Amino acid sequence: MKQFKIKFPSGYEIADFFNDNIDLHVILPDNRIFFATAFTIINVQYLIEKEQDVYFWLTDMFIVKDLKKITIKRSVEKIIADGFF
Repeated sequence: MKQFKIKFPSGYEIADFFNDNIDLHVILPDNRIFFATAFTIINVQYLIEKEQDVYFWLTDMFIVKDLKKITIKRSVEKIIADGFF
């Protein structure tokens, strides 16, 4: 399925494509909306160390190699194709 929209509720402002996270809404052709947050591995590691925690957990998240728009789009395409949305 390639007909979907991605909206960034807070805008698309990324400080570091490899160490950041962003909230997004995925809107399917039938108007179902899915909410998610995309993280990079480095960002997850950074957040664990910053909070001095032993784990990281968040609902509705997925991890990408970087936060470039094309990477997010391809990831969402694959997530939809794999049946996770």
